[in-house]
Amino acid sequence: MKMVLSNCGRIRSIYRNYTFKTNYINIVYTVSRINLLQRNSLLQI
Repeated sequence: MKMVLSNCGRIRSIYRNYTFKTNYINIVYTVSRINLLQRNSLLQI
């Protein structure tokens, strides 16, 4: 029973790290997209 609990905790921590990384990548991607859009609009003006 202890083995199952430890495995669940490990999977949960891996899942948390994975979701955190994907969220971070999404944030960086959106920020870079916004920066590119702002730069393009400045060039158009």
